[in-house]
Amino acid sequence: MATFFTKKWKRIVILLSVVGFLIAVITIDSYAFMITLRKSYKVLQDQDPSQSYFSNTPAGYLPPKTNIVFLKVHKAASTTVQNILLRYALFHKLNVLLSKGSEGIHINEHSDVISENKIMSVPPNTQFNILTHHLIFNKKHISRFFPPDTVYVGIVREPYSRFVSSIYYYGTNWNYPSLKNLIAQNSDPVNAFLTNPHKYDLEKSRSFLNNRMSRDFGMPLPSIKRSLTDNRTTESFVKRVTYDLDLVLVTEHFDASVIMLKRLMNWTFKDILYIKINQLNTNVKRKTIANDRINRALYKKFAPSEFALYEHFLSIFLDKVKALGQDFAEEVEAFRQARQIVENFCAEIRGKINRTGLEVERTKWSLSFKITPQYCDLLEMNEGTMTDIVRLYQNNRLMKFLNEALDSNMH
Repeated sequence: MATFFTKKWKRIVILLSVVGFLIAVITIDSYAFMITLRKSYKVLQDQDPSQSYFSNTPAGYLPPKTNIVFLKVHKAASTTVQNILLRYALFHKLNVLLSKGSEGIHINEHSDVISENKIMSVPPNTQFNILTHHLIFNKKHISRFFPPDTVYVGIVREPYSRFVSSIYYYGTNWNYPSLKNLIAQNSDPVNAFLTNPHKYDLEKSRSFLNNRMSRDFGMPLPSIKRSLTDNRTTESFVKRVTYDLDLVLVTEHFDASVIMLKRLMNWTFKDILYIKINQLNTNVKRKTIANDRINRALYKKFAPSEFALYEHFLSIFLDKVKALGQDFAEEVEAFRQARQIVENFCAEIRGKINRTGLEVERTKWSLSFKITPQYCDLLEMNEGTMTDIVRLYQNNRLMKFLNEALDSNMH
Protein backbone atom coordinates (compact mmCIF):
# COMPACT_ATOMS: atom_id res chain seq x y z
CA MET A 1 0.00 0.00 0.00
CA ALA A 2 2.80 2.40 0.93
CA THR A 3 4.46 1.72 -2.43
CA PHE A 4 1.22 2.46 -4.27
CA PHE A 5 0.82 5.83 -2.53
CA THR A 6 4.46 6.68 -3.20
CA LYS A 7 3.87 6.10 -6.92
CA LYS A 8 0.64 8.03 -6.75
CA TRP A 9 2.37 11.02 -5.19
CA LYS A 10 5.10 10.84 -7.81
CA ARG A 11 2.40 11.17 -10.47
CA ILE A 12 0.90 14.15 -8.67
CA VAL A 13 4.31 15.86 -8.37
CA ILE A 14 4.99 15.33 -12.08
CA LEU A 15 1.54 16.62 -12.99
CA LEU A 16 2.02 19.72 -10.84
CA SER A 17 5.43 20.31 -12.46
CA VAL A 18 3.88 20.19 -15.92
CA VAL A 19 1.05 22.52 -14.89
CA GLY A 20 3.54 24.92 -13.30
CA PHE A 21 5.68 24.90 -16.43
CA LEU A 22 2.71 25.57 -18.69
CA ILE A 23 1.51 28.42 -16.47
CA ALA A 24 5.00 29.96 -16.59
CA VAL A 25 5.08 29.67 -20.37
CA ILE A 26 1.57 30.99 -20.91
CA THR A 27 2.12 34.02 -18.70
CA ILE A 28 4.96 35.12 -21.02
CA ASP A 29 2.43 36.25 -23.55
CA SER A 30 -0.50 33.88 -23.25
CA TYR A 31 -2.61 34.29 -26.36
CA ALA A 32 0.20 35.22 -28.75
CA PHE A 33 2.39 32.41 -27.47
CA MET A 34 -0.29 29.74 -27.87
CA ILE A 35 -1.00 30.91 -31.44
CA THR A 36 2.72 30.71 -32.18
CA LEU A 37 2.92 27.28 -30.57
CA ARG A 38 0.05 26.05 -32.76
CA LYS A 39 1.88 27.35 -35.84
CA SER A 40 5.11 25.59 -34.85
CA TYR A 41 3.20 22.34 -34.25
CA LYS A 42 1.59 22.62 -37.68
CA VAL A 43 4.89 23.21 -39.47
CA LEU A 44 6.41 20.19 -37.75
CA GLN A 45 3.40 18.05 -38.68
CA ASP A 46 3.44 19.33 -42.28
CA GLN A 47 7.04 18.31 -42.93
CA ASP A 48 7.14 16.52 -46.28
CA PRO A 49 8.28 12.86 -45.92
CA SER A 50 9.93 13.15 -49.33
CA GLN A 51 12.37 15.59 -47.74
CA SER A 52 13.98 12.71 -45.83
CA TYR A 53 17.75 12.89 -45.71
CA PHE A 54 18.03 9.32 -46.90
CA SER A 55 15.87 9.57 -50.05
CA ASN A 56 16.30 11.52 -53.27
CA THR A 57 19.63 12.91 -52.10
CA PRO A 58 22.49 14.28 -54.19
CA ALA A 59 25.32 11.91 -55.07
CA GLY A 60 27.99 11.46 -52.41
CA TYR A 61 25.60 12.40 -49.61
CA LEU A 62 26.59 11.62 -46.02
CA PRO A 63 24.25 11.26 -43.01
CA PRO A 64 23.82 14.52 -41.08
CA LYS A 65 25.68 15.27 -37.87
CA THR A 66 23.43 16.25 -34.97
CA ASN A 67 25.76 17.25 -32.12
CA ILE A 68 26.96 20.85 -32.18
CA VAL A 69 28.07 23.49 -29.69
CA PHE A 70 27.80 27.05 -30.98
CA LEU A 71 29.77 29.80 -29.25
CA LYS A 72 27.19 32.59 -29.30
CA VAL A 73 28.99 35.95 -29.47
CA HIS A 74 27.14 39.16 -28.62
CA LYS A 75 26.28 41.34 -31.63
CA ALA A 76 27.85 39.09 -34.26
CA ALA A 77 24.80 37.67 -36.11
CA SER A 78 24.75 34.92 -33.47
CA THR A 79 20.98 35.04 -32.98
CA THR A 80 20.55 34.31 -36.69
CA VAL A 81 22.76 31.22 -36.35
CA GLN A 82 20.87 30.28 -33.20
CA ASN A 83 17.57 30.30 -35.10
CA ILE A 84 19.08 27.85 -37.61
CA LEU A 85 20.16 25.51 -34.83
CA LEU A 86 16.92 25.69 -32.83
CA ARG A 87 14.87 24.96 -35.95
CA TYR A 88 17.10 21.98 -36.64
CA ALA A 89 16.56 20.75 -33.08
CA LEU A 90 12.78 21.08 -33.42
CA PHE A 91 12.56 19.17 -36.70
CA HIS A 92 14.85 16.38 -35.55
CA LYS A 93 13.66 16.10 -31.93
CA LEU A 94 17.10 16.89 -30.54
CA ASN A 95 17.93 17.93 -26.98
CA VAL A 96 19.12 21.51 -26.55
CA LEU A 97 21.04 22.49 -23.44
CA LEU A 98 18.61 25.07 -22.02
CA SER A 99 18.23 26.98 -18.81
CA LYS A 100 15.09 26.32 -16.83
CA GLY A 101 12.31 28.80 -17.58
CA SER A 102 12.78 30.58 -14.27
CA GLU A 103 16.46 31.20 -15.10
CA GLY A 104 15.79 33.25 -18.24
CA ILE A 105 17.08 32.52 -21.74
CA HIS A 106 20.85 32.34 -21.38
CA ILE A 107 22.98 29.63 -19.79
CA ASN A 108 25.46 32.08 -18.26
CA GLU A 109 26.44 35.38 -19.90
CA HIS A 110 29.00 36.30 -17.26
CA SER A 111 30.78 33.07 -16.37
CA ASP A 112 31.84 29.73 -17.87
CA VAL A 113 30.07 27.83 -15.09
CA ILE A 114 27.14 25.59 -16.08
CA SER A 115 25.00 24.99 -12.98
CA GLU A 116 23.32 21.62 -13.38
CA ASN A 117 20.46 22.63 -11.08
CA LYS A 118 19.65 25.55 -13.41
CA ILE A 119 19.42 23.64 -16.70
CA MET A 120 16.60 21.50 -18.03
CA SER A 121 16.88 17.73 -17.67
CA VAL A 122 16.63 15.32 -20.59
CA PRO A 123 15.25 11.77 -20.48
CA PRO A 124 17.67 9.09 -19.19
CA ASN A 125 19.71 7.32 -21.87
CA THR A 126 19.58 10.44 -24.04
CA GLN A 127 22.07 13.27 -24.28
CA PHE A 128 22.33 16.94 -25.09
CA ASN A 129 22.83 17.53 -28.81
CA ILE A 130 22.94 21.30 -29.21
CA LEU A 131 24.16 24.34 -27.27
CA THR A 132 23.37 27.72 -28.82
CA HIS A 133 22.63 30.16 -25.97
CA HIS A 134 25.01 32.63 -24.38
CA LEU A 135 27.72 31.10 -22.20
CA ILE A 136 31.34 32.13 -21.66
CA PHE A 137 33.17 29.45 -23.67
CA ASN A 138 35.17 26.81 -21.84
CA LYS A 139 35.41 23.56 -23.77
CA LYS A 140 36.50 21.55 -20.75
CA HIS A 141 33.33 22.52 -18.85
CA ILE A 142 30.99 22.22 -21.82
CA SER A 143 32.27 18.85 -23.08
CA ARG A 144 31.01 17.14 -19.89
CA PHE A 145 27.48 17.55 -21.24
CA PHE A 146 28.08 16.47 -24.85
CA PRO A 147 29.17 13.33 -26.72
CA PRO A 148 32.75 13.02 -28.04
CA ASP A 149 31.76 13.57 -31.69
CA THR A 150 30.31 17.03 -30.99
CA VAL A 151 31.29 19.77 -33.45
CA TYR A 152 32.42 23.07 -31.86
CA VAL A 153 31.69 26.25 -33.83
CA GLY A 154 32.34 29.92 -33.10
CA ILE A 155 31.75 33.23 -34.89
CA VAL A 156 33.68 36.51 -35.15
CA ARG A 157 32.75 39.96 -36.39
CA GLU A 158 34.92 42.92 -37.36
CA PRO A 159 35.64 44.36 -33.88
CA TYR A 160 35.02 48.06 -34.42
CA SER A 161 31.65 47.58 -36.16
CA ARG A 162 30.64 45.08 -33.45
CA PHE A 163 31.58 47.62 -30.77
CA VAL A 164 29.59 50.47 -32.38
CA SER A 165 26.61 48.15 -32.83
CA SER A 166 26.81 47.19 -29.14
CA ILE A 167 26.74 50.81 -27.94
CA TYR A 168 23.51 51.51 -29.83
CA TYR A 169 21.93 48.12 -29.18
CA TYR A 170 22.41 48.14 -25.39
CA GLY A 171 21.86 51.87 -25.10
CA THR A 172 18.62 51.85 -27.14
CA ASN A 173 17.07 48.37 -27.21
CA TRP A 174 18.00 47.51 -23.63
CA ASN A 175 18.07 51.07 -22.24
CA TYR A 176 21.24 50.67 -20.16
CA PRO A 177 21.17 54.05 -18.33
CA SER A 178 24.85 54.95 -18.81
CA LEU A 179 24.76 54.11 -22.53
CA LYS A 180 21.37 55.73 -23.02
CA ASN A 181 22.80 58.96 -21.58
CA LEU A 182 25.95 58.55 -23.68
CA ILE A 183 23.89 58.48 -26.89
CA ALA A 184 21.56 61.30 -25.83
CA GLN A 185 24.24 63.68 -24.61
CA ASN A 186 26.95 63.34 -27.27
CA SER A 187 27.05 64.11 -30.99
CA ASP A 188 29.66 61.33 -31.34
CA PRO A 189 28.82 58.73 -28.66
CA VAL A 190 31.56 56.36 -29.84
CA ASN A 191 34.32 58.93 -29.41
CA ALA A 192 32.87 60.06 -26.07
CA PHE A 193 32.99 56.49 -24.79
CA LEU A 194 36.50 55.75 -26.02
CA THR A 195 37.96 58.92 -24.52
CA ASN A 196 36.43 58.09 -21.13
CA PRO A 197 35.30 54.43 -21.06
CA HIS A 198 35.19 54.14 -17.27
CA LYS A 199 32.51 56.82 -17.10
CA TYR A 200 30.10 54.83 -19.24
CA ASP A 201 31.09 51.17 -18.98
CA LEU A 202 29.87 50.58 -15.45
CA GLU A 203 29.21 46.85 -15.78
CA LYS A 204 32.85 45.84 -15.14
CA SER A 205 32.82 42.01 -14.97
CA ARG A 206 29.42 42.03 -16.72
CA SER A 207 30.51 44.42 -19.46
CA PHE A 208 29.09 44.10 -22.97
CA LEU A 209 31.62 46.61 -24.35
CA ASN A 210 35.00 45.79 -22.83
CA ASN A 211 36.57 43.23 -25.22
CA ARG A 212 33.27 41.35 -25.21
CA MET A 213 34.04 39.08 -28.17
CA SER A 214 37.23 37.90 -26.46
CA ARG A 215 35.28 37.41 -23.24
CA ASP A 216 32.63 35.32 -25.02
CA PHE A 217 35.42 33.17 -26.46
CA GLY A 218 36.50 32.50 -22.88
CA MET A 219 39.31 34.98 -22.27
CA PRO A 220 39.52 35.58 -18.48
CA LEU A 221 39.13 39.16 -17.30
CA PRO A 222 42.71 39.36 -15.86
CA SER A 223 44.04 38.19 -19.24
CA ILE A 224 42.01 40.89 -21.03
CA LYS A 225 43.63 43.48 -18.79
CA ARG A 226 47.13 42.05 -19.39
CA SER A 227 46.53 41.94 -23.15
CA LEU A 228 46.62 45.75 -23.24
CA THR A 229 50.37 45.64 -22.67
CA ASP A 230 51.38 42.02 -23.32
CA ASN A 231 50.87 40.51 -26.79
CA ARG A 232 51.91 37.05 -25.56
CA THR A 233 48.74 36.83 -23.43
CA THR A 234 46.58 37.29 -26.51
CA GLU A 235 48.69 34.96 -28.65
CA SER A 236 48.40 32.17 -26.08
CA PHE A 237 44.65 32.62 -25.80
CA VAL A 238 44.08 32.66 -29.57
CA LYS A 239 46.18 29.51 -29.96
CA ARG A 240 44.09 27.69 -27.34
CA VAL A 241 40.68 28.54 -28.82
CA THR A 242 41.92 27.69 -32.31
CA TYR A 243 42.65 24.20 -31.02
CA ASP A 244 39.25 23.97 -29.29
CA LEU A 245 37.07 24.96 -32.26
CA ASP A 246 36.32 23.01 -35.45
CA LEU A 247 35.02 26.01 -37.39
CA VAL A 248 34.78 29.75 -36.84
CA LEU A 249 32.20 31.63 -38.93
CA VAL A 250 32.75 35.23 -40.04
CA THR A 251 29.84 37.67 -39.90
CA GLU A 252 31.07 39.69 -42.88
CA HIS A 253 31.08 36.48 -44.97
CA PHE A 254 27.86 35.07 -43.58
CA ASP A 255 26.55 33.14 -46.59
CA ALA A 256 29.92 31.49 -47.14
CA SER A 257 30.02 30.76 -43.40
CA VAL A 258 26.71 28.92 -43.29
CA ILE A 259 27.63 26.94 -46.42
CA MET A 260 30.83 25.91 -44.64
CA LEU A 261 28.68 24.91 -41.66
CA LYS A 262 26.34 22.98 -43.99
CA ARG A 263 29.26 21.05 -45.45
CA LEU A 264 30.73 20.31 -42.04
CA MET A 265 27.40 19.04 -40.68
CA ASN A 266 26.16 17.37 -43.91
CA TRP A 267 22.98 19.45 -43.86
CA THR A 268 20.78 20.91 -46.62
CA PHE A 269 19.95 24.39 -47.91
CA LYS A 270 16.65 24.31 -46.03
CA ASP A 271 18.45 23.57 -42.76
CA ILE A 272 20.58 26.72 -43.01
CA LEU A 273 17.99 29.20 -44.33
CA TYR A 274 17.87 32.43 -42.37
CA ILE A 275 16.32 35.85 -42.10
CA LYS A 276 18.44 38.25 -40.04
CA ILE A 277 16.70 38.13 -36.67
CA ASN A 278 17.79 41.22 -34.70
CA GLN A 279 17.75 43.31 -37.89
CA LEU A 280 14.13 42.41 -38.65
CA ASN A 281 12.42 44.67 -36.12
CA THR A 282 15.09 47.22 -35.24
CA ASN A 283 14.31 50.94 -35.25
CA VAL A 284 17.66 52.08 -33.90
CA LYS A 285 18.87 55.29 -35.56
CA ARG A 286 22.60 55.88 -35.35
CA LYS A 287 24.28 59.25 -35.38
CA THR A 288 26.70 59.99 -38.18
CA ILE A 289 30.25 59.37 -36.99
CA ALA A 290 32.52 62.09 -38.32
CA ASN A 291 35.70 60.80 -36.63
CA ASP A 292 35.37 57.16 -37.70
CA ARG A 293 39.07 56.71 -38.53
CA ILE A 294 40.14 58.28 -35.22
CA ASN A 295 37.61 56.23 -33.27
CA ARG A 296 38.74 52.99 -34.90
CA ALA A 297 42.36 53.71 -33.89
CA LEU A 298 41.25 54.47 -30.31
CA TYR A 299 39.27 51.25 -30.16
CA LYS A 300 42.22 49.21 -31.38
CA LYS A 301 44.17 50.45 -28.36
CA PHE A 302 41.20 49.76 -26.08
CA ALA A 303 40.65 46.21 -27.37
CA PRO A 304 43.77 44.67 -28.97
CA SER A 305 42.64 41.10 -28.25
CA GLU A 306 39.46 41.68 -30.29
CA PHE A 307 41.47 42.53 -33.41
CA ALA A 308 43.95 39.70 -32.87
CA LEU A 309 41.09 37.21 -32.54
CA TYR A 310 39.22 38.51 -35.58
CA GLU A 311 42.23 38.82 -37.88
CA HIS A 312 43.42 35.32 -36.96
CA PHE A 313 40.12 33.57 -37.67
CA LEU A 314 39.37 35.72 -40.73
CA SER A 315 42.69 34.63 -42.23
CA ILE A 316 41.93 30.95 -41.55
CA PHE A 317 38.43 31.34 -43.01
CA LEU A 318 39.61 33.02 -46.22
CA ASP A 319 42.28 30.36 -46.69
CA LYS A 320 39.57 27.69 -46.43
CA VAL A 321 37.37 29.49 -48.96
CA LYS A 322 40.29 29.72 -51.39
CA ALA A 323 41.13 26.03 -50.94
CA LEU A 324 37.50 24.99 -51.55
CA GLY A 325 37.63 26.60 -54.97
CA GLN A 326 35.04 27.33 -57.63
CA ASP A 327 32.54 24.66 -56.61
CA PHE A 328 32.23 26.27 -53.18
CA ALA A 329 31.79 29.75 -54.68
CA GLU A 330 29.03 28.43 -56.95
CA GLU A 331 27.29 26.74 -54.02
CA VAL A 332 27.35 29.98 -52.01
CA GLU A 333 25.77 31.82 -54.94
CA ALA A 334 23.12 29.11 -55.42
CA PHE A 335 22.25 29.29 -51.73
CA ARG A 336 22.15 33.10 -51.83
CA GLN A 337 19.62 32.97 -54.65
CA ALA A 338 17.48 30.32 -52.92
CA ARG A 339 17.57 32.24 -49.64
CA GLN A 340 16.51 35.46 -51.36
CA ILE A 341 13.56 33.69 -53.00
CA VAL A 342 12.46 32.43 -49.57
CA GLU A 343 12.95 35.81 -47.89
CA ASN A 344 10.94 37.57 -50.62
CA PHE A 345 8.18 34.98 -50.30
CA CYS A 346 8.01 35.35 -46.50
CA ALA A 347 7.92 39.16 -46.78
CA GLU A 348 5.18 39.01 -49.40
CA ILE A 349 2.82 36.80 -47.36
CA ARG A 350 3.51 38.43 -43.98
CA GLY A 351 0.21 39.42 -42.39
CA LYS A 352 -1.94 37.78 -45.06
CA ILE A 353 -4.67 35.31 -44.10
CA ASN A 354 -4.89 33.13 -47.22
CA ARG A 355 -1.28 32.13 -47.68
CA THR A 356 0.10 29.47 -50.00
CA GLY A 357 3.41 27.62 -49.94
CA LEU A 358 6.59 27.84 -52.01
CA GLU A 359 8.60 25.15 -53.80
CA VAL A 360 12.35 25.78 -54.11
CA GLU A 361 14.09 23.80 -56.83
CA ARG A 362 16.75 21.19 -56.25
CA THR A 363 20.34 22.18 -57.02
CA LYS A 364 23.61 20.33 -57.46
CA TRP A 365 24.29 20.91 -53.77
CA SER A 366 20.93 20.38 -52.07
CA LEU A 367 17.47 18.86 -52.26
CA SER A 368 14.37 20.67 -53.45
CA PHE A 369 12.27 21.81 -50.53
CA LYS A 370 8.93 23.35 -49.62
CA ILE A 371 8.40 26.49 -47.56
CA THR A 372 5.04 26.91 -45.86
CA PRO A 373 3.75 30.16 -44.33
CA GLN A 374 4.22 28.54 -40.93
CA TYR A 375 7.87 27.88 -41.75
CA CYS A 376 8.26 31.59 -42.47
CA ASP A 377 6.96 32.24 -38.96
CA LEU A 378 9.77 30.08 -37.55
CA LEU A 379 12.37 31.82 -39.71
CA GLU A 380 11.27 35.21 -38.36
CA MET A 381 10.73 34.15 -34.76
CA ASN A 382 12.58 36.05 -32.03
CA GLU A 383 14.98 34.33 -29.67
CA GLY A 384 12.72 34.34 -26.63
CA THR A 385 9.68 32.79 -28.31
CA MET A 386 11.77 30.23 -30.19
CA THR A 387 13.49 29.20 -26.97
CA ASP A 388 10.15 28.86 -25.16
CA ILE A 389 8.81 26.60 -27.91
CA VAL A 390 11.89 24.35 -27.91
CA ARG A 391 11.74 24.25 -24.11
CA LEU A 392 8.09 23.19 -24.18
CA TYR A 393 8.61 20.42 -26.75
CA GLN A 394 11.64 19.20 -24.83
CA ASN A 395 9.78 19.23 -21.53
CA ASN A 396 6.94 17.23 -23.11
CA ARG A 397 9.41 14.53 -24.20
CA LEU A 398 10.75 14.30 -20.64
CA MET A 399 7.24 14.13 -19.15
CA LYS A 400 6.29 11.39 -21.63
CA PHE A 401 9.30 9.33 -20.57
CA LEU A 402 8.55 9.76 -16.85
CA ASN A 403 4.90 8.80 -17.30
CA GLU A 404 5.85 5.69 -19.27
CA ALA A 405 8.40 4.75 -16.60
CA LEU A 406 5.79 5.13 -13.85
CA ASP A 407 3.25 3.09 -15.83
CA SER A 408 5.71 0.24 -16.31
CA ASN A 409 6.58 0.24 -12.60
CA MET A 410 2.92 0.06 -11.57
CA HIS A 411 2.23 -3.10 -13.55
